[in-house]
Amino acid sequence: MKLFGYRVSRFKEFWRAVKYADMSLWGFLSLATWSLYRLMTYKIRPIAVKGRYRVCLECRAFAENTKTCGFCGCYTPFKARVKKHCAGYYEMEGKWGW
Repeated sequence: MKLFGYRVSRFKEFWRAVKYADMSLWGFLSLATWSLYRLMTYKIRPIAVKGRYRVCLECRAFAENTKTCGFCGCYTPFKARVKKHCAGYYEMEGKWGW
């Protein structure tokens, strides 16, 4: 079963990443609301999402156990779909990231 184009297991991983970040309830609700809004409104081709996620997997700041970005702490499977640029792009002044 898929929700917003993702398997339900991705949402479980997202929840694990939020618990790992020790986020407050208000922070989680605002992040979840923003993420769902972007998932519904931001249109991006699936091939572009896969390409972005591959870049995240190769990044030295990627945390494999929680699948989060080391620069900003975002859950990368969602981040690849809802953000226009990754934090690595800004941190490395356009030399890395997407």
